[in-house]
Parts: sequence; C-alpha cells; structure tokens
Amino acid sequence: MHAVYHCNLDELDDEFITKLKKQFTHAKVDIAIHKLDETDFVDQQTAKLQALIDEGLASGIGCASMQDLMNKAKAELGYV
Repeated sequence: MHAVYHCNLDELDDEFITKLKKQFTHAKVDIAIHKLDETDFVDQQTAKLQALIDEGLASGIGCASMQDLMNKAKAELGYV
C-alpha cells in the first residue's frame, strides 16, 4: 500500500500517528519528509491535472466525458 500526505507540520499530532498506525497495522514503513514551497505544490498539482487530461485524451473519450474528467480533476485537486 502507498499513501502520500500533504500537510503542515503542525498537523502531525498524536491523532495523526494513531490513524497511521491503524492504516498500516504491524507494517514496516518508510517515512520521508520533504519540505514543500509554493512552487513545488503548484508544480505537483499541475502535473496531476496534466496526467488526468492526457489519460482522457488517450482514451478517446468524447467532449462531454472530457468535461466530466476535468471536473473530477478539479475536485481532486481542490479547485472546486
């Protein structure tokens, strides 16, 4: 299983750790911390949106379905 959490360090409290322990019960895990600046975040979101657009175009879906895909992408990325 793979999970990525985007958060502020202030959100890393006991409750967060408890949830992680429940999600990955008795598992060996790697924890990596990467400090993000605003540019990193925007670049990541843009890359995700582009990947969803490329996926839609590659599948040959119609315009209405492409609009649905764009709305889904915007919702997932927090633009709605």
